[in-house]
This record gives sequence, structure tokens and C-alpha cells, in this order.
Amino acid sequence: MPKGKTPKASTRKSASPKPSARVVTLAMYDYHIAEDTGKHGLVGIFDTFWSKQFPMRAAFYLYVKLAGTPGTHSVQIELRDTISGKRILEWPVYEFNLPDKPVAYYDLVSQMSLDLAGPGVLEWQVYVDGKLSEAYPFQVMKVD
Repeated sequence: MPKGKTPKASTRKSASPKPSARVVTLAMYDYHIAEDTGKHGLVGIFDTFWSKQFPMRAAFYLYVKLAGTPGTHSVQIELRDTISGKRILEWPVYEFNLPDKPVAYYDLVSQMSLDLAGPGVLEWQVYVDGKLSEAYPFQVMKVD
């Protein structure tokens, strides 16, 4: 730097610390295949429920893959109506352990059955270690 010149302050913002665990995948689907090797087959992935009449009962699987630093973490999943903000479903807090490996993942699989009142947009909200990690919207539609 030339003599007498003052360096300019950096305008680049520092990166915020990454959470210790995060959601890698969330999927709703029709059929689950689990192999002894840890491989998961998700058959019939979708993001829209269609019905001729309401209320309707929706049966499906929910898959959530989490990754992060080794150690104990927690996850809580909520289902909310995006228009009213009303909570439709809330899972209890679930603790899981990520092993000490170069790539540590944890898979949650749940068979679901929900009563859906009518058309709209709903959203899965996934809290990891007490903080909102991701939000995944999906549609409920009426078909004629």
C-alpha cells in the first residue's frame, strides 16, 4: 500500500455461524422402501393433495434427512396453515445423535394420516436445535 494511504474498511459482511444441524431433505410420498444398507427408496414424491370433496383424509409418508456436527441434536416438526397461521399438527421434540463421521446424517421416516378441511396452502416447519431450519409449503386442491 502506498505511503500515507489508509486501507478502506471491508464492505463484505462476515458470514453468520452455521447451525450445528440442518435439514437436507423433506419429502412427502406414497411408499417407502428401506434397505439394510441404509438406502431409502421414496416412491411417489408429491407436493399437492387433490380431492373431489372435503374434508379429506390424506395418508402418506414424511421423510426428513438431517445433517450436521456430531453430537446430540433435537428436531421438532409443525404443520401450519399459511393463510391463518394456525398450527394444525405439532410433533413432540425428538432428540437424535449424529455419529462422529466425516458425513453425519440422520433419517426420520413417519407414516402420516391427516384430515384436511379444505383447499389451501400448508407448510411444514422444521425446527432443529430450537431454531427454525426450513419451511416447506405444499398445496391442497379441489378437483372437479
